[in-house]
Amino acid sequence: MSRLYITAIGLSDTPGDLPCEEQVTLCLAWLKEFSRPARGWSKRSSYGLKHTVENWSGQYIANGAFIEAVKRLGYGFRRCSYGSPNAEFRMMVNRNVSNPPKMARTEGTDD
Repeated sequence: MSRLYITAIGLSDTPGDLPCEEQVTLCLAWLKEFSRPARGWSKRSSYGLKHTVENWSGQYIANGAFIEAVKRLGYGFRRCSYGSPNAEFRMMVNRNVSNPPKMARTEGTDD
């Protein structure tokens, strides 16, 4: 079995650009709020879930950033299918995740 690398675009058989740390941090915040470990595999892929984090955060999230965040939390993951950059996970996502509340933002002040 070949080694899998987590790159910005997702899972890869070869090394590539690493995910953006700021995006990984946003994914970690979302995961801590809306997910928990599970024995079974989630029905939603990294690609679909990264869009959910984008809607929540208002910022672009790379597929690989979501996968890296899941890995850091220790949830199991595997490639969706041979050659795919997408992953599936051993985690449960809260039911209301399709339309979660937006991330709280702090307003800047104009001086």
